[in-house]
Amino acid sequence: MLYKDYVRSIIGCPFCGVSEGVFVENEHAYLTYAKAPYHEDHLLVIPKRHVVRILELEPYEQIAVDELIREALLALDIVGDGHYSVIVRDGKADGNNKSVDHLHFHVVPEVRLGDLDHQGNEREILNDEGVRRVMNRFSKVFKK
Repeated sequence: MLYKDYVRSIIGCPFCGVSEGVFVENEHAYLTYAKAPYHEDHLLVIPKRHVVRILELEPYEQIAVDELIREALLALDIVGDGHYSVIVRDGKADGNNKSVDHLHFHVVPEVRLGDLDHQGNEREILNDEGVRRVMNRFSKVFKK
């Protein structure tokens, strides 16, 4: 089954109340496999409480998630996957870029993020004007 067909068949939250396929869990999160993996050894870390945004996590929940991400990374090292990416999927499902309304963390070995940006264009190095725009936008947030 294609992932897009699976997503259309979902009723309710696919990450709430999961007990099957859990490798390890703690009080606030669990570690499982990805049903639609980018790589054969693709893992997911999922908070047990239904939250959509990472900023909704309580500090103790973030600690629980971090512990399981570390477990996932150690497991990938043990099975021989030495390079990995941790990708946070935050926000409401929009049908295009996000398909599940439940915060989750992908732990993917050997993922190729690629040469394309989020709009499908070839990625370019920021020019001086682009650097100025980013610096101006975030210097207001990260005041020194």
